Amino acid sequence: MNYLIHSEKHGRLTSELDIIGIRFPFHSQKDRKVETSPFLEASLDRIEVMIADVKGGEIMKFNEALTKELVGVQKMLSWIGIFTEEELVKYDSIIQNELIAVSEKPIDRFRFLDIDLKSGRYRIKFIIINVNAEMSKPGELKYLHGEEVLSYCWECLRLNEVVDTCSRRYNYENWGNEYEGIVRYFKSREENHGTIKAFYDHFKSERLDPDVASAMST
Repeated sequence: MNYLIHSEKHGRLTSELDIIGIRFPFHSQKDRKVETSPFLEASLDRIEVMIADVKGGEIMKFNEALTKELVGVQKMLSWIGIFTEEELVKYDSIIQNELIAVSEKPIDRFRFLDIDLKSGRYRIKFIIINVNAEMSKPGELKYLHGEEVLSYCWECLRLNEVVDTCSRRYNYENWGNEYEGIVRYFKSREENHGTIKAFYDHFKSERLDPDVASAMST
């Protein structure tokens, strides 16, 4: 979900974060016959809190309001709600340093921080998303790229593979107006997931609300 970090100054925001996601270690949907993408490096024994920012150009770093101002990080962690006040003071600057390191000290895996708190055992993961970029090369910053997003969506929705425990044909209107077109796009592709360009071209020709394509990017 998108998170707005409010400011004390009238008419302004401290910052915003595109995605805060939660994944539990025993998550399973065996009937769908689609596993969690290995690309995400999901933890098998910790609750994952994924802090992610969506980028569209060459800048691959978290917003400066998080990397330069500790108050933004503190508000974000308070909102997430897994830290006591004492734990927040202990970890706020450590987590900020990880946000900075994503771009300043790139590595070929997702940066994460394993921490044991009173509320549970967690892995805080820091992810940059850029669906317009190609997959990063070894040794470069690892980010979630368009090829991976399209591939996983198609793997979940495609009709050319029959799953005996999960029907993939149903009333696609159940997805709602915002996502029905996207679901139909992947259902209609028989051979592969296609490219980001093909995806955007399709919805441009269909005159789909650009906000829908934006939602897909996130």
